[in-house]
This record gives sequence, structure tokens and C-alpha cells, in this order.
Amino acid sequence: MKLLVLYKPKSEYARIVEEYVDDFRRLYPTIEVEVLDAESVEGVNKSILYDILEYPALLALGTEGVLQNMWLGKLLPQKQEVISYLYS
Repeated sequence: MKLLVLYKPKSEYARIVEEYVDDFRRLYPTIEVEVLDAESVEGVNKSILYDILEYPALLALGTEGVLQNMWLGKLLPQKQEVISYLYS
């Protein structure tokens, strides 16, 4: 189980995403959270792999990187909703 967060650190929504990630890590310390710059090589590769065209992107990944659910855009999901996909 892992939460993958792709975003652009120099964007208008960067602070909101960073606060969301900090809160998520504090509330759910056992969940792995990977944060990537969408414009880095690894971020671009993940965006291609999961067909992401809008940021920020949050991806709930199961074992072996299997996509459980994806949220795109500035309206971030409730943390409880994300957890429900990570534990399903």
C-alpha cells in the first residue's frame, strides 16, 4: 500500500499539497507516501505510466504498484477516502 503524490513544487497549489502530505503522514504514519516533482524524470515516467495529464495527482497504489484509485486536480480528496482505497 502506498500513496503516490505527483505535483509541481513551483505552482500555486504547492503549499496546499505539501500541507496535505504532512497531515497525511502525521495521521497515518504506517502508510508509505512517495512525493514526486511532476517535472522530474521519475515524475514524468510515472505520469506516462499512469496516464496523468493534470496535477496534482494522488494515486492509491496496492501491491506491485497496482492502481486502486486516482484523484486529479486541485480539489484534494478527504484523507479517509484515500485510506479506504489503500486498505481495500
